[in-house]
Amino acid sequence: GLGDVYKRQKHKIINQIQGLDNPNYIKLLFKRYVEFKKFEEIAFELNFTYQYTIELHGYALKEFEKTYLTQ
Repeated sequence: GLGDVYKRQKHKIINQIQGLDNPNYIKLLFKRYVEFKKFEEIAFELNFTYQYTIELHGYALKEFEKTYLTQ
């Protein structure tokens, strides 16, 4: 069922996030897309400024796309 599909997708995304090289990218993307946290929470937990968290998220997404979404 749909729950199984979601679990498989979530598992795949977690594996992909954890496959990145930059530990800060891994932490940020995990908190954002697996734990569904707000940027404010992520910034607080990682001891980053809000602005830096937003910038880092942009870089992390680019890296994720480069790693997994380009052939």
